[in-house]
Amino acid sequence: MKLHTSLSESEVYAALNEAHARGEVAWGVRFAVFTEARSNSHSRAFNIELGAADGDQRSLVPGATNQYGKPQKYRRVRRDPDKGDGRFAATWDEWGYFIAAVYRRDPRAVFGSPGAAWGYKSEDNFHKQTNGKFRAE
Repeated sequence: MKLHTSLSESEVYAALNEAHARGEVAWGVRFAVFTEARSNSHSRAFNIELGAADGDQRSLVPGATNQYGKPQKYRRVRRDPDKGDGRFAATWDEWGYFIAAVYRRDPRAVFGSPGAAWGYKSEDNFHKQTNGKFRAE
């Protein structure tokens, strides 16, 4: 997923660490992909992907659900056919809590492409699309 932001790399890592500390993202979930990219709308952009290592298929936070609100017991396998890796995907909830942590630091960030139909165009847009599920209490 592409993140357009004014945050530095270390600030994006801090957002993930915050979600870990709050118990919203399992400790085994890390950036499987984190590369710099170009942004025409923000001072920087990153291509990011959250994932867990091979042994972390069951390392879910309590109450984890999929994007349809159904309980999730296992992580989906996220394989890169070109690399032959076996890492597991972060859950929809984990992505949501990470994205919310980024928006607490940069409410004007964009996930996806600024001009595209899909994505989160701002903090308000994110919370609207996710029905406020990831708002900090």
